[in-house]
Amino acid sequence: MNEQQESFRKTYSLAEIGDLIGRPATTVTTWKNQFREYLPSVGSGRNKRYTEESLHLFQLIEKMKDANEPLEMIRERLKETATEIIVETTENESKPPLMQGLLESYTSILSVMEEQREEIQSMRDEQREEMVAIKEHNEQLTKQNEALQNKLQSIDERMDERDRRLMESIREMQETKQMMVAAKEEEQHKEEEKKGFLSRWFGGK
Repeated sequence: MNEQQESFRKTYSLAEIGDLIGRPATTVTTWKNQFREYLPSVGSGRNKRYTEESLHLFQLIEKMKDANEPLEMIRERLKETATEIIVETTENESKPPLMQGLLESYTSILSVMEEQREEIQSMRDEQREEMVAIKEHNEQLTKQNEALQNKLQSIDERMDERDRRLMESIREMQETKQMMVAAKEEEQHKEEEKKGFLSRWFGGK
């Protein structure tokens, strides 16, 4: 009795399995339809529940789906892992071949749509991450550009100050040279006047 209670406590509905592996109920249902023969369950209809082994197999399916493994490879891995394979004959035999074909086609379409939805969501997540990275990169470039502009402005200001001081130095040198030339000319003029005076003085005597 205790073993039966323990076994019952270790069964899960599809919704519970979805919560445990972090997947929506639609995804878990699609995987259940794709790999039903490898997923042990108890009960039927609305009361159907899945065993602890099924939970582990759902986790395996999730891991291989995330790795983009093909369906055939997933089936091979489940075939190797599952302790038993369920062969459903009564339900399939009771359905007309046309209806069974339509049901399988519909299930396959749902599976493809779910896979495409997951791929689109993954692409959106990647694009969102790329946009964030581009935005951060642009912000870094803007900061670097501002820093470069400030540095160039500082360089221009220092060069303008250097040119101003250089021009002042040149102007001061020119003024000093002019003063020295004027002083020399004045000295020569005085010397000539002195010589002329002496010449006239001694020549007159």
